[in-house]
Amino acid sequence: MRELYRLLRIELAPSTTYHPQTDGQTECINQELEQFLHLFVNEQQDDWDELLPLGEFSYNNHVHSSTQQTPFMADVGWNPQMGFEPREVRSRLESVNEFRDRMEKGLDEAKAALNKAKDKYAQYYNRHQTLAPELKPGDLVWIEADNIATTRPSAKLAHKRLEPWPVEARIGHGAYRITLPPSLCRLHPIFPIIKLTLAEPDPIPGRHPIPPPPVLVGGEEEYEVEDILNSQVRYCRLEYFVKWKGYDVGHNSWILHYDIHAPDLVAGFHRRNPGAPRQINTASFDSISFSKADTSLWWRSTRRGAVS
Repeated sequence: MRELYRLLRIELAPSTTYHPQTDGQTECINQELEQFLHLFVNEQQDDWDELLPLGEFSYNNHVHSSTQQTPFMADVGWNPQMGFEPREVRSRLESVNEFRDRMEKGLDEAKAALNKAKDKYAQYYNRHQTLAPELKPGDLVWIEADNIATTRPSAKLAHKRLEPWPVEARIGHGAYRITLPPSLCRLHPIFPIIKLTLAEPDPIPGRHPIPPPPVLVGGEEEYEVEDILNSQVRYCRLEYFVKWKGYDVGHNSWILHYDIHAPDLVAGFHRRNPGAPRQINTASFDSISFSKADTSLWWRSTRRGAVS
């Protein structure tokens, strides 16, 4: 393989995991595509492959800060027509020399821009690390979700940070206790500062409306369901992941199936996700008649631990 690379004039640059400095451009591309999928993928994360063509075209059709041109222009020498740009009369014929000169000029500009971007990346990378911010009780912070298990299939396409929660107190040096909601009661509430990001104040006052109060249904308080996002079987019971109307995603919660009074939303969720766990209607044993032989056979099979 090395002899082949030598003949093809390919320079080897081996890299290992968790070392993005070796091929930083590819790492940046991967992060940008992951961010695109993360923003548009659904809760089940089963439509990411349908978003890849749009993400690929969007990436190749926007100007990059490193090359100062689109990948389409650097690769083939022109940008694809979208149908809404001004139409210009172009010649059907173009001499080989003019095409070669134009491509060579574009390649030289791209190399110069890449060298400039490389120097800029090195300048940012060589800077000294900044001091950790001092958090006060009551500050809202985002929590990094890289080591927190969720019900979403892929961690790469899930939320990178969890809903901002208030700081309760400082514990030791560089660690804080966070006030978590009841849905995360099993999660340890103390986090290092590296896992916390201070939430900036909302630049648009009043953008988030006050959540609506519950309504009384049969003398009991109930909240309106906006959408069903997921389903699971836990402790032999079916649960649905509910998005409440008027509340942000931080209030999404798992609810038992018999506590949800929204049959149309449940049916719509299963139409969109036919493979998701659902409630199976089973016949009551009271309505089934067994003969004496059948009952004896069933009793013997249960003793062997194999009920059919």
